[in-house]
Amino acid sequence: MLRKNTITLFLSICARCSILFLGLCMLQAFGTQKFVALESVVQEHISLLSNLNKTNPPLLILFSATAGMGKTTIATMLENKLSGIRITLDQVRLLMKKHTIYPITGTEQDKISYVMYYFDTLLFTLQKNSNNQLIILDDTVDRMYQEIVTVASHYQYPTFLIRIKVSKETAIRRIKSRESDPAEYLSNIDRFYKDYLLFNQKYVDYSIDNEIDGENSGITSLVNMLASDRLNQK
Repeated sequence: MLRKNTITLFLSICARCSILFLGLCMLQAFGTQKFVALESVVQEHISLLSNLNKTNPPLLILFSATAGMGKTTIATMLENKLSGIRITLDQVRLLMKKHTIYPITGTEQDKISYVMYYFDTLLFTLQKNSNNQLIILDDTVDRMYQEIVTVASHYQYPTFLIRIKVSKETAIRRIKSRESDPAEYLSNIDRFYKDYLLFNQKYVDYSIDNEIDGENSGITSLVNMLASDRLNQK
């Protein structure tokens, strides 16, 4: 057990060092002006967030899912019921592109690393400026779970991972029905669903079967359970 804990700690330190090293690389690659723009992105992003004036103990809620499975529906319910701060990484990417600090080229892992460095900076800023430490990450973590957990542990955020169970066929049907331009989602659905299937479910804290459209008692139970836990911790 001691050996296992030592290895886990070592890997966590290595991952944290890689995030800090990435920050230095960003400074070197972008120059001071664009690196400072990252702070502008953080401030603009925070201005768009809700429930900053609420008080909640630390918790980072995560999702294992793909587009069309109901992440945003559940995340929004949790945001409203728990007064949490809901963050979407799609919004982060759009803001980074707006300020021309999102990498146009590079591997998928490079882009994940950039977003993780931003997420690290955002958590640091929120922890300093808000008493609301309940963060709901409205995105899938199937490809970046370890990176997110590394950042969360650095700021002493426990995590709660929700696995949403939906078939690929149902996810595709929902994407087509809700999106005015579903092409980008559909072009990636095979790859994302493969990542979803390969994700190690030993990290999952709660599973929801969301295959059937309409009201879901599993979602209601989850929201009420987390609301009860939050109430007991206050």
